[in-house]
Amino acid sequence: MLDVVPALFILLTVPLMSLRAAPSSTARSAMIAGLAVAVLWGGFVNVRAGHRLSVMLWNWPSPTNVSIEVDPGRVWDWSDPQFLR
Repeated sequence: MLDVVPALFILLTVPLMSLRAAPSSTARSAMIAGLAVAVLWGGFVNVRAGHRLSVMLWNWPSPTNVSIEVDPGRVWDWSDPQFLR
């Protein structure tokens, strides 16, 4: 999805423009905090997925889990999310 990243930055201009036009410092601080949380969460998920072998082995059939092809419901099961494996 790397080719989509420039389009996402274009979409990011809308919240950044509203940040500049925020009427109060409280609203501006809340927007900055929300943006910081989103950036930190995205960084955490991507760094963890890129550096942990267990995240990549989430779909690998083993005695403790079944393949996604056999049980596609695992994708939506929040008891074992892939990025926290």
